[in-house]
Amino acid sequence: MTRRWIWAVAAAVAVIVVAAVWYFAGFDIPFIGGGVKLAHIRPLKQIGESGCQTLAPDGWNVAQANANGTVFDAASSDRGMIAGYAIVKVSGAIARGAKGQPPTPPDAFVKQMAVVMTRAPIESTSDSPKFGTYQVLTLTSGAYGGYILYHVFSLPGDPAGYGVVMRTALGSKEDKNAIGTAGAVAAAIRCPIPAMPVDLDTSANHGTGTSAICRNGNCDDADLAGAYSAQFGTGWVHDSAGRNYIVNVTDDYSDVGPDGPGYYADVDGTRQYLDPGLQ
Repeated sequence: MTRRWIWAVAAAVAVIVVAAVWYFAGFDIPFIGGGVKLAHIRPLKQIGESGCQTLAPDGWNVAQANANGTVFDAASSDRGMIAGYAIVKVSGAIARGAKGQPPTPPDAFVKQMAVVMTRAPIESTSDSPKFGTYQVLTLTSGAYGGYILYHVFSLPGDPAGYGVVMRTALGSKEDKNAIGTAGAVAAAIRCPIPAMPVDLDTSANHGTGTSAICRNGNCDDADLAGAYSAQFGTGWVHDSAGRNYIVNVTDDYSDVGPDGPGYYADVDGTRQYLDPGLQ
């Protein structure tokens, strides 16, 4: 009797352990779930103001937005992650250096904007190769690390000046996933302004950095920014109901599954294949 009792307890413990691992860790367990990893998906909600909107995880809110929809920032509740979008015109007088002030070329202006967002001086910066139509500036500032994607354009009637479109992603400089999450939120920002030219290959990141519309050949600069963010390991997927989620593009990807390689999650109690990109 004692031996059977011990075996019964051991079997129960084994079942509980396996179930806990499957539920909480999303590990690839071949004999449970057919070897399919379940994505640790984070549902996205829409937030917006002044004509601008984005998709962000729970706890994010609009941090600032101007009336004409040319500046829009969102942040996590603890302000540990910040995502920003801005389109700004810099006059020739400021660019050249008015009234004894030093000149302000585009890269200097972008750094000034970063200081405003982080509320701390910039500690380090580096320029990365151009990504499509964007220049890429990586930086650390205070507790933050991250990057700014910016596109410079000319101003008709003011050839000495310039305009800048910029998307900013900031998170803990010790946490690459936080920076990637901020990047996904920044890339999802849409404001009522003309779109930029796009140069984008969607084949390199499981499609998670682009929208469903982009996968059908109609990409915009937000998709380009999303493809860059996916390099940090954070991307977008959506379910059959059109609900959007953030996933870890490496850890959550299953090489096998009943519907082929991709992302799977327990959605409303049903194991479901998740389509790449924002819906």
